[in-house]
Amino acid sequence: MTEREAGIPTPAAHDGGSGRTLRRRILFGAGIGIVVVLGGLAWAGTAGVGSVFHREAELRVRDAAQRSAVFVDRMLTERQRELDMLLTSPTAIDAAREGTRRTASMGLEREPVQALEQRFNGNRSLDVDPRLRRYLGDLNSSVGAIEAIVTDQWGHNIVTTSMTQDFMQGDESWWQTAAEIGHTPAEAEFDDWSKQVVMTMAGAIREPSTQRTIGVMKLTFNLSRTDSALARSGGTSGGIRVELIDGDGIVISSSSDTPRMRPFAGARVAAASADTVVHYTADNRENMLASIPVGGGKWRVVAHVDDATALVEARRIQRYLNIATVGLALALLIGLAWLDRFVASRITHPTERLAIAAERVAAGDLSVDVDDVATTDDEIGRLTRATGTMIRELRRLATALRSTSSETAAMAEEITSGAGAMATTAEAMALTSSDLSEQSGAMSQAISQFSNDATRLVAISSELDAGSQEGLERNVSLRELATANRARLDESASALETLSADVAASATAADSLAQASEEIRAFVTFVQKMARQSKLLALNAAMEAARAGVHGQGFAVVAGEVRRLATEAAENAERTETLVRDVLARVGDSRATTARTVEAVASVSTATREGLDTFSRIEAAVVENEEWMRAISSASTETHALIDEMTRRLESVSKTTESFAASMEEVAASSEEQSASTAEIADVARSLARSADELSRLVSAFRLGDVAAPPAGLPGVPSVAAAVEEEELVGR
Repeated sequence: MTEREAGIPTPAAHDGGSGRTLRRRILFGAGIGIVVVLGGLAWAGTAGVGSVFHREAELRVRDAAQRSAVFVDRMLTERQRELDMLLTSPTAIDAAREGTRRTASMGLEREPVQALEQRFNGNRSLDVDPRLRRYLGDLNSSVGAIEAIVTDQWGHNIVTTSMTQDFMQGDESWWQTAAEIGHTPAEAEFDDWSKQVVMTMAGAIREPSTQRTIGVMKLTFNLSRTDSALARSGGTSGGIRVELIDGDGIVISSSSDTPRMRPFAGARVAAASADTVVHYTADNRENMLASIPVGGGKWRVVAHVDDATALVEARRIQRYLNIATVGLALALLIGLAWLDRFVASRITHPTERLAIAAERVAAGDLSVDVDDVATTDDEIGRLTRATGTMIRELRRLATALRSTSSETAAMAEEITSGAGAMATTAEAMALTSSDLSEQSGAMSQAISQFSNDATRLVAISSELDAGSQEGLERNVSLRELATANRARLDESASALETLSADVAASATAADSLAQASEEIRAFVTFVQKMARQSKLLALNAAMEAARAGVHGQGFAVVAGEVRRLATEAAENAERTETLVRDVLARVGDSRATTARTVEAVASVSTATREGLDTFSRIEAAVVENEEWMRAISSASTETHALIDEMTRRLESVSKTTESFAASMEEVAASSEEQSASTAEIADVARSLARSADELSRLVSAFRLGDVAAPPAGLPGVPSVAAAVEEEELVGR
């Protein structure tokens, strides 16, 4: 039998490719990880450096703009203060007074402008105060005033430090503004004479007592000092340039060589910024600027720098960082290459040889020897020694399995024969138990049916007992109700007798009332007669009084009163007679009603006596029915007790029969289980026999070689049993 037929895999050819592939895969992954990590760190570093230098450049630009704005505001304030001091100085006021006096004496205010220009074309000034002219000329060295002009109240030049273009300044806008409101704001313009950008400021010279304008002074300053100050504010490094622009975006002063009086490229962006750093593009370059208004918002100080100049240091640091990252990556890759050679010599090659030996062992070749693979005391050396010990133990185990496989097959045959006999006995026992279980089941069903019939009898008896008890309770209630009704009828009869006596008394009272009414009517008739007699008597008295004349007037009054009283008595008698007739009619009705009431009371009294007799007979019948229901209830109770006793005995017999049937079923089930277990044992024994044969065949396929298995217990070669005991001790 070949190894392939025996189901044992043959060892494949090994060239070390898998070990090298795993090693190189690990090293390749580590290299890629190093490159990715270093690349990420380099990117993060360059981005961080760029961000830091960008923020620093913005701070420097903003700081330059703020410092320059402070300087420009201070410069404008100082120039305005110097101009105000000159305007209020006594020398300037005296010069204005003198110029106005001389102009008036010469009648210049009435001459045309062209005539004045031709007349004073030589010096274009009256030069009324040479001392003031020299003082104003010295301002160039102290405050940078390259030109000063003083005019009278009409605009004629009275003191100038240099030749001016015009003698008459009164038609100029700056002069008119200064004369009207007292001063003009600082203005930047290009001076054709000096070929440079200058700043002009003008103010009115006023009479101290009346504050009337008596002249105007104009100072022209060069901006060279402003350029130097802007250069100092912009700093000496970083390439920041500071520009001073007017409201139209024209450059009037700069820290560098930016052309003056030209539009600034970022003027629109500067006008929109509010003390913040903004970015814009000019000449295909990215720039940043900060703008701050000065001079009351008329001018702006703009500090700006292009990104390439501001971030040149950041670019240099980023370049150095990238070079350092590449160098570190190369160093790490060289280290990985050395590590590859070290891992190959100390780990990969020994592990590969151990893998080949393990595959040969898996294929059934136990003659392999791995003791010379690694002799070091590291993990690979320990693995080599453990693998050699395992192979020797497997050789010893294979030898032992060869000797025990035949014994296992014989024992399996004996177990199979014994299991067959046991299965036959279990089947016979199961048949007997099944018959007994069926008979017990039939008996249990019959007893259960009889018990059910007895239960129905108990239910019927219970219903009869309950019906008799209910009938007895109803009879008792009926008897109590009849007794109560008879008592009520007795009370009604007594009440009717009392009512009859009251009705009779009422009839007697009505008769008496009728007699009294007749007497009252007779009295009323008498009163009516008396009233008629009184009227006749009063009439006779009136007639006699009339005959008596004056002496009979008092008697006539008495006769009138008697007649009035007779009339009222007659009326009252008539009303009383009407009332008496009504009373007599009502008394007649009451007597008729009383008669009918007497008859009704007599009828009710007769019906009440008959009802009393009827309730007496009902009460007697209820008493007899109550005694009969008590007898029925007693018989039902005795029957119920007898049926209960019989039901309990039947239930006991039924439970015993069911227990016996269940026991027989359990015996039958146990027999069947024993038979099944015996069959399983037989199957297991047959499987064991087949396994023993297969084990013998497999063990015979192992190639043990010429090396004999070392006996267990030799020093340095522990057996499997010893190893297992050692592991158990360690586990405890």
